[in-house]
Amino acid sequence: LWGVFVALGFLAGIFLAVREAKKKKIDINKIYDISFYAVLGGIVGGRLGYILSHLNEFKDFLEIFRVWNGGMSYFGGFIAATLFSYLYIKKHKLNFWKYADIFAIPLLIGHAIARIGCYLTGQHLGSATNLPWAILVDGIPRHPIPAYEFIALGFIALALLYIKRHKLKDGILFSTAVVLYSIIRFFLTFLRIDDPTFLGLTGSQYVTIALVAVFGYFLYTKFK
Repeated sequence: LWGVFVALGFLAGIFLAVREAKKKKIDINKIYDISFYAVLGGIVGGRLGYILSHLNEFKDFLEIFRVWNGGMSYFGGFIAATLFSYLYIKKHKLNFWKYADIFAIPLLIGHAIARIGCYLTGQHLGSATNLPWAILVDGIPRHPIPAYEFIALGFIALALLYIKRHKLKDGILFSTAVVLYSIIRFFLTFLRIDDPTFLGLTGSQYVTIALVAVFGYFLYTKFK
């Protein structure tokens, strides 16, 4: 079930990116090509990121390749997908930031759809809570982390829809999405109990700090 929603997220993201490209009169074949490399990078990087942060969970070598059983790192997938896309875009001498902006909102929507699968399959366990919207897992009421992310992603998408009505420099839309999601994810991770920590923070939190620093600096240079 989780894999079905991840696939739906990919398809929805590609559909929305193609629609946005048509509005901007950009060759949709380039969008399909970039999407192919982004999906490939997302799968490879997502699985590799999860493996590196959960090495003790893999007793069987073949389990590494069973991606349909779950166990994917969002940030591993995001970084690899961005890198694969960047290499393709640079090879064809295109404007990376222009294409990144096209994928900004579709990425958020696709991610939100994938989080529905996480919610339905009980992934990303939250800490115990007595809040009325807690979900019962193994008899313990817990924070519904995927639901929190779904809502947050929706708000970020709405914020981007609002600011994109204005004339923006290339890269601002994508960078804003990365910074906002990274900040929210950093704090939500404190409510998760299924991620290993190092010096009090998880691997994903260190990544969010790096992403906020890099893309935040990019935004600063665009607005100063």
